[in-house]
Amino acid sequence: IKALGPAIPPLLAVSLLYIIRVDNEPCIDYADSLKNVPWAAVVFIGSIMAFSSVFSLESGGINTFLKNLMASLSSALSPQILIAIALFIALLSTNFISNIVAGSLVISTVLPALLAMSNPDISLIGFCIMVSLFANTAFMTPPGCAAVAVTLQDGYVTAGEVFKFGSIVVFAIYVIGMLIIWPLAQIVF
Repeated sequence: IKALGPAIPPLLAVSLLYIIRVDNEPCIDYADSLKNVPWAAVVFIGSIMAFSSVFSLESGGINTFLKNLMASLSSALSPQILIAIALFIALLSTNFISNIVAGSLVISTVLPALLAMSNPDISLIGFCIMVSLFANTAFMTPPGCAAVAVTLQDGYVTAGEVFKFGSIVVFAIYVIGMLIIWPLAQIVF
């Protein structure tokens, strides 16, 4: 199953639910289910994921540019400031591109700079855990969070309200992460 990729098992499961009948009724009615899918959100999120994958390609040049930028910053900044900036970039970028791309982009560009600094006081495992945590904290925009896209489509809130309150949550997570979780990560890892 692992070789099939992450999309095939759920597709097979849903397909089976269309086929399996209980009391001569399908578990999921195909026509009804199509009416209830927020297609605009599905297409939007799929497009953003396809577009954002370009950021992690070596051939695109963005990754190389960022590695060079981080290498030059590492000579000018302390490791803790570089980490604070990198974690903020992970937290902010995940709201506009895929969380996997945001996390892998930050780790692949900042980790070599941190390794070059060879500072024994920095937990590289803790840093990667923090990037993973922050790269999965998207509450500001539809590209970052499918739930935001669905919420906006229903019309209960405006994009401005989602961005405003999402920004507050993201900022709070950054502050809590930097003041509490990052010091603990350095101790534990």
